[in-house]
Amino acid sequence: MSLEIQVVSEAKGSNHGGRCIVKEPGDRLPRPFYIKHCSSSRIHKGESSFMYIHQPIYEAVTCEMALRLGLETPNFYVLLNPKNDVTFIATGEQKCDIRAKQPFYFASELLIPPQNEDLTRAHELMIEDEFYRDMLMISDIVDRKNNYFYDEHSDSIIYLDLGCNFVDAHQNFIELKHHHKAPLEKKELKKAMKLFQKYSIITKSRRGNIGLIDFINLPRELDLLTLNPRERVRLDSLISEEEIDEIIGRIASGLYYGKQLKRNGDNPHLVRN
Repeated sequence: MSLEIQVVSEAKGSNHGGRCIVKEPGDRLPRPFYIKHCSSSRIHKGESSFMYIHQPIYEAVTCEMALRLGLETPNFYVLLNPKNDVTFIATGEQKCDIRAKQPFYFASELLIPPQNEDLTRAHELMIEDEFYRDMLMISDIVDRKNNYFYDEHSDSIIYLDLGCNFVDAHQNFIELKHHHKAPLEKKELKKAMKLFQKYSIITKSRRGNIGLIDFINLPRELDLLTLNPRERVRLDSLISEEEIDEIIGRIASGLYYGKQLKRNGDNPHLVRN
């Protein structure tokens, strides 16, 4: 059965996308989503295992890791389209910036930010969350107010767009984050893992602390929520083992060379095991 999705806006970010209305089989009411994807790559052959068609999956991995740290996001999904049975319909003169026949799309439920947001509290919480964003190597949120808002009911920041923490996606292309270090060589990786074994992260979530090495290896155990059909699907059934190894390698490299562990003596978010 084909899933028809109504497109009600042009792309609001730098990648193919748009606000959409989705009504799955069994839904009583349609729901608003923002759906997006990339369409090309600037990564040179042999430079990386990452593929532009998998960018929606990479973004979902980032969001899942953020949730494990206790950050909050809208509900998000990988929209599956292996049989090309997803149809995007723009009515009237509405332009559709979403390309058809992509195997995957990233779908995030739309939330409406409050009109009278407490900006002082938002600023305080953004400072408190800095460590967790740094753990994810996310650095382009703070000055982009459209990517987050303060929710007074949960007294927390809701991150509307975290992007991806290990590959860039801009102007419909994916490319490597050149300000990040390359994955560690075997000898350095062994040294890094020995260091990571010493620490646990005090998360913001009710699920308790997580070992730093377990956090880095999360992609090996992740499953992701999908649409079409709605279920949980293991990451390793969507992308290759080589891609998962590279995700872990790039996250490990960022933490090993980053500032989080260098300031562990006065870091209230890390504890020694």
